Amino acid sequence: MARVLSPPQDDDKIGKKIDYVAKLLGLSLAPQGYARKGRDLVAAIGDDPDMSWLIINLQGNKWNEGAYGAFFVNLSVQFPCVCREVSKIQSYEWIADCAEKPHEASGQYRERLEGVLPRKLFRGFFSENEIVATDLAKHREINIKSGTSLDMVALQLSEAIVSYAFPWFELRSSLKVLRDGTHSAFIGPSFVDRIAAAILANDREAGNRVIAELGAKLPVAKASAIRKWIIDSGFDPSGIPVSPTEPLPSGT
Repeated sequence: MARVLSPPQDDDKIGKKIDYVAKLLGLSLAPQGYARKGRDLVAAIGDDPDMSWLIINLQGNKWNEGAYGAFFVNLSVQFPCVCREVSKIQSYEWIADCAEKPHEASGQYRERLEGVLPRKLFRGFFSENEIVATDLAKHREINIKSGTSLDMVALQLSEAIVSYAFPWFELRSSLKVLRDGTHSAFIGPSFVDRIAAAILANDREAGNRVIAELGAKLPVAKASAIRKWIIDSGFDPSGIPVSPTEPLPSGT
């Protein structure tokens, strides 16, 4: 028998209403492999080292109070193997914790749902009956007011996620894409994320290309530890700046 949830009352706290939307989304997206924990919906795809977590997170507005408010929808792609590899760098050890469980803020790619919607939504081509599209186009968040149908919000949000977030996830859920930096996001992969992806793919040519392209932009304070990591991984460190107090490699 299908699970039936009882919607909150209009005067219930806004947090309870956001939780209800998250529960409905969990039921709607379960057939696509998403499991809900709190306000996170997570799917694990691929096999090591290419395994990634695809994360949908409902984030309440910090000004929410009482029965009404709003929430953002965050999207994130997190590669646990990349987190583990980056944690080998001195002073980056804490990142190993990010490999233990999915967390939106730990993703190598991060975006908000409105960032993946078609641009036409932001030029006024939306129906006033479309709660999600209208709110994201105007406010970048979904508003819950007196009389808002939470069931309709969840339904429209599910449709938007399947239509637009799923393709966004698909384009960014491989180490090759991460390594090459070929798809952008509001927060995209860092230099060390891209090198870690090359190390995991055992692709020295691509890794050395990224080092040559971006290595000179590294802050000198971080360069020494990153240089050692790159050398230990068998990659060419010549594109990484050398600290004035750091001895040059022999033969340089």
